[in-house]
Amino acid sequence: MKKTLGTLAGAALALFILTSCGKSPQDEFVNYMESQSKLTQGTYDFKVSIKDLEMASTPDQAANPISSMLNTQLKDMSLTGTMKADTKKDNAFAVDMKVNALGMEIPFNMMGSFGKEPKMYFATDMMEYIMGIASSMTGTDLSQGTDYSKLKGKYIDVFAMDEAMDQAELAKAVKEMETAQKNQEKMNKKYIEFIKGLDKKSFTKKDDVISHTFTEEEFKQLIKTLSEETDTDTKDLEALFKDFDKLDVKLSVNPKTDKTSATITMAPKATELEAAGFKSMKLLFETTMTDKKADIVLPKKENILTKEEMETFFPDTNAETAITPEEYKELKDTLVEYKDSLDDDTKKELLETYKVALTEEQYKEIEAILKK
Repeated sequence: MKKTLGTLAGAALALFILTSCGKSPQDEFVNYMESQSKLTQGTYDFKVSIKDLEMASTPDQAANPISSMLNTQLKDMSLTGTMKADTKKDNAFAVDMKVNALGMEIPFNMMGSFGKEPKMYFATDMMEYIMGIASSMTGTDLSQGTDYSKLKGKYIDVFAMDEAMDQAELAKAVKEMETAQKNQEKMNKKYIEFIKGLDKKSFTKKDDVISHTFTEEEFKQLIKTLSEETDTDTKDLEALFKDFDKLDVKLSVNPKTDKTSATITMAPKATELEAAGFKSMKLLFETTMTDKKADIVLPKKENILTKEEMETFFPDTNAETAITPEEYKELKDTLVEYKDSLDDDTKKELLETYKVALTEEQYKEIEAILKK
């Protein structure tokens, strides 16, 4: 269920980003999409929120004040912010947003580029919030007296901090990014052709807002058409619709304000309520283009934390996470027993996970076991 929900949200978000305004309502849809597909940069304000939510619960849960409070907090969850993209200049990007969840507001800022020299930076402003949440969950003060005021306006160089970063893997990721961009161009064309083939009467216009609600069959066919340019398994797409009694996707556009919204209304079948965790949900995606340019400025060198500064602010906690001799013996015995059933990718992930908790000698021993 979670996988199908992710597929659904991803497909709806793709529609949401691609759509906007022309002559007949349908022509206005198409004309605007064609103009958008030619843009190489832009700045957008966006919001993703839960417009309505009814949780799946037993009578006891319904009467529980904690369940009621959690339901209210989930309804208030949202992502708001600004995103910028410049595919013409080194595939540069920037995201500045706030995550509102469970009564907390967490800032999140990242930027970078995937050109010849890939770069990615995270703003450290969010670290105070993240460490605070982690501390409350573990019951341990993980901040260790960190002066977060010194982190304001600073950035972490993700690639420089990851010593284990395989340059060959990084080059492969950049290549995949370039391929994905080319595939996106193909998807845009297919989407536009698909919209052109829909019934003109299914497009409506009220005041300046143009809307179209996809029928289940239209949405099925659209996802199938777009998935031809991705690695999406069509079997997953077919299962997507079998899990729901209701699945509506409505797109609305205001050409004058350059605002697009996508509303997804869904209700799982009775047999899927427990897996889904909700009886009905209405998700709202909104975006407004505020500028056809994107003034993306990467951090200056003096605002990027060095490795030494990172170690000062966030000391190595390997010693605290080291496993006991008993735990190590149990781990080793388990791997000896099940190593033959593990594929290479799983073995690699396990080694990366254990590296922070094992001594050098222990790590080499585990590495030898997994490589046999």
